Amino acid sequence: MRYHRLMWRLCLRRQLEAAGVDPDLLACVVVGGSALIGFCAPMLKRKSEGRRAPRMIAVESAAAASMTKGVYTYGSVNRGGRLGLLERVYVLDADYVPPSLQAGGLRSKGVAAPLSHIVHHGLVEPVTVDEGAAMRAAVTFPRAEGIVPSPENAYTMKRIMDEALACREAGASCTLVFCLTGSGLLDLPAYQEALAVDAPDCHAKSSPVDR
Repeated sequence: MRYHRLMWRLCLRRQLEAAGVDPDLLACVVVGGSALIGFCAPMLKRKSEGRRAPRMIAVESAAAASMTKGVYTYGSVNRGGRLGLLERVYVLDADYVPPSLQAGGLRSKGVAAPLSHIVHHGLVEPVTVDEGAAMRAAVTFPRAEGIVPSPENAYTMKRIMDEALACREAGASCTLVFCLTGSGLLDLPAYQEALAVDAPDCHAKSSPVDR
């Protein structure tokens, strides 16, 4: 995993240097946190040193919003909530069961300790997106770019589109960079099902954590 993060960090830095751009915003969906940490690593160092850095957004599902509705405490992100190393993390109540999602990877009730740490210290901004809105927004991306994002990445698509519209309404010129972590070519039935039934929006309950 360490080398995986290193690869992402080097790829992003070299792509930005090649394009000659300094981003205003970085966004990545959060399953456990490794992709976002690797993606944002160059800018996290800048921000922690007090230098200019872009906004960094961690996108999570509103149905399992551990970073925005959970508690920062010593707990386990293990799906069973009973086993595993106890670390200081953002986690939802152990008895809460997230609803079924097309983006099944986003049903985790907690995020990794490194990501929890940087969110707690304000280096990364957590935001939530509803699955219904995410799946509808993601249809726009393949029509424009020819790439079908995975259902998890649909959440990032929705947020980045909202940020782009906000920049346009403000008359600002913004450079928005997002992490596309996977293709959704094997998830076409999920898109078809979600769009056919107009997927409902689901929200996590904000409740105390068993300590």
